[in-house]
Amino acid sequence: KFEEFTTYIDDLAEKYDHFLCDCDGVIYSGGKAIEGSIEALKYLRSKGKSLYFITNTSGRSPKGMQEKFRKLGIEIETKEALPCGLTTSIYLKNTYPEIKKVYVIGEQGLIDQLEEQGIQ
Repeated sequence: KFEEFTTYIDDLAEKYDHFLCDCDGVIYSGGKAIEGSIEALKYLRSKGKSLYFITNTSGRSPKGMQEKFRKLGIEIETKEALPCGLTTSIYLKNTYPEIKKVYVIGEQGLIDQLEEQGIQ
């Protein structure tokens, strides 16, 4: 339960201003929030902390992550959502600018993120 961890969370909040949170298995499992996770996120927000959410689900866009969190009872901004499709497409664009066209073996969300970075 969240109440059992408030001292620990307070200690972390004193040390860090930014939190990088894995999603599946940490914040939620399937379609349900893991006990205490939403309360912890809301608590960190109340302390003025920045939250960023990462996932290795390539089919999910930042907007899709925002919608998933809304269903769980917490509002996030799309700029706080860092799905692997987004981070991969930005990495490719910045590290390998010569790559303009790829064949994707993956979900539509990954294709969409690549296209947003100018990679077909």
